[in-house]
Amino acid sequence: MLSVIVFNHAESPYTVEVTLSRTDATTRSDARAFSGTIDVEPDGQADREGVAERRRYLIEYGLYEDNSDLTDQDHVHYYPGDEDESGTLSFDIDSSGTLTRR
Repeated sequence: MLSVIVFNHAESPYTVEVTLSRTDATTRSDARAFSGTIDVEPDGQADREGVAERRRYLIEYGLYEDNSDLTDQDHVHYYPGDEDESGTLSFDIDSSGTLTRR
């Protein structure tokens, strides 16, 4: 199973809204593998374990400072093998409120 961890290097709390969608699904409802939020305290980390199987995904995210102000919104592609040895896909929040993949 694939897990997601977010490291917050900023002085504000952030909420990450994240959706993992299968790239080979035939309908939109079949595509969604995971959708949820991850709250990360200042200079902290948070993770969600076992969010989905290890397979190709389109990962869409929105990053909110103090759970209200959108600071970043984008997407990344995940391919099996992109995670670390523990099966974790990692992201960093920098001090300007931008989310990047490790």
